[in-house]
Amino acid sequence: MNSNLDSVPGALQARLLGQFLDREAAVVTEEDEALLDLDPAEIDRAIEQSLATYSYDPDDVLMMAEALDQFDQNELPFSTDVAAVAPARSLSPSDLSVANPMLDLDAIPAIDQRYQTLLKQRLMLEAEQRPPLFPWESPGMALDYGDTYEDAAAIAPVPGNPWLRQVLALDIPTTLPAEIADRLLAACQSVAAQTLKEGVALIRAVEELFPAQEALFNQRAGWVLQTATPGRTGDRLSLPYRDFESSNSENQLTLAMFAARELLKKLTITLSAKEPTDAQEWLADQGALRLEARYGTPSDRSELNITLHLPSSGSATLSGSRSSVQATGTGALRLSMLDVRPGDRFALAVTTADEVELPPLTFTIVVN
Repeated sequence: MNSNLDSVPGALQARLLGQFLDREAAVVTEEDEALLDLDPAEIDRAIEQSLATYSYDPDDVLMMAEALDQFDQNELPFSTDVAAVAPARSLSPSDLSVANPMLDLDAIPAIDQRYQTLLKQRLMLEAEQRPPLFPWESPGMALDYGDTYEDAAAIAPVPGNPWLRQVLALDIPTTLPAEIADRLLAACQSVAAQTLKEGVALIRAVEELFPAQEALFNQRAGWVLQTATPGRTGDRLSLPYRDFESSNSENQLTLAMFAARELLKKLTITLSAKEPTDAQEWLADQGALRLEARYGTPSDRSELNITLHLPSSGSATLSGSRSSVQATGTGALRLSMLDVRPGDRFALAVTTADEVELPPLTFTIVVN
């Protein structure tokens, strides 16, 4: 059968049109042709009455509506197997026992087209009033899923690095994207722990971020070292502000080197007999971390003393080549290391209690 209704289950078609035509004719008769003279409003009322008498299964309603949509878009061939469109479980035994065969609706295209339109409207109305249920839902169950989709990141937020606030606050002529800032901070902490010349340290800090710009590393590092520290305000030499993401790769390399230079300064504490004290401050999400370092020789045993003022509770570990010490608490933490000699390097790792699963912020302390 090549009717436009092939996408609707045959038993349903037979019942609906049987009710509408109220007879069991197998061919088009003179009475059928008289339908063309009916008033359109009467046809609509007759079809609506037929549709209203059938009890629809919510799952099949959506599937039949999709079939009609695909038919409208000429996506379904007339020979489509209707069993694949609407499961037979939605049809009752009385549906299957209807003896009225389908008429050749090609002979009455006006009624056919109107039937398709009203059937689709009816199906969509049924789907809105009785939507199909998920396997874990049941009839009468209170369903409140909200009207908007919540982003997965808002549902299960991934902990951010609390130490990035200082990177984003650096006095450089750009604002680094969070991903670049995170990777640059990690690289600078590793570089600060090594004994490198300043130019080499800048290159090592950015080389993984810009592997394609290797030919420019030396030239840009030299230019950054010769340029006064750029600032957006104040009396220092200022460079024009640039948006990092819209800059070309060469300018991004230069801006990243400016950031690396500032980070290496803040991550390195240098002490000596002539300059026995140094202090540093680092902005974090919870507040400012303040670090005070003192190197002295009150006796025959040289001593290194560190005082940390944490913005929240946390821990700090001071590690050297021969030993390490740790302190945990809230507020001021104090650590000391004895038998300190010129040339020694120490790693001071700071972790806040709220972010124990993230890498610590690590300073390098150099004793000259």
